[in-house]
Amino acid sequence: MGINIATMTYDSIDTLKIVEENQGIEFPLLHDEGITYVNALGILNEDYDPGSRAYGVPHPGIFLLDPNGVIQAKFAEEGYRARPDFDDIFENFKPEFEYYGIDKFCKSKSTWKQKSFGLFHTNICSLQANIDKLEDLLADLQYDFNVIALTETWNPEKS
Repeated sequence: MGINIATMTYDSIDTLKIVEENQGIEFPLLHDEGITYVNALGILNEDYDPGSRAYGVPHPGIFLLDPNGVIQAKFAEEGYRARPDFDDIFENFKPEFEYYGIDKFCKSKSTWKQKSFGLFHTNICSLQANIDKLEDLLADLQYDFNVIALTETWNPEKS
């Protein structure tokens, strides 16, 4: 299961572009200037009257959605300065991890309904000596991994 991040604000598109450039943000900044979705989600901060500069500010919150877009959990705070506790969020976010052997991986990947987050990890023992074998293995797996992690651990008893 991959994790995708997006943020939604009532700020103008011009403001969002400035924030994106100044902060180096690389995830979607969603524009809801008419507060259509803020109202639909029931997160409008009603401390501000229509016409005031801050009208449209939502209560800060985080929604966890499943791959079909169904809200599985939501976290919100009353005050605009408070933010949901990430420990609470991660407690509710339980991605499913599975370890595969090469044969099981090759057989299983064709049954996946959507692109899953792919992490490949191996102890390479010597990257310099085994780079060709690693490249061959990755080519055989025919999968675009999100992360490829290599460790080089030596067992002195087996050296």
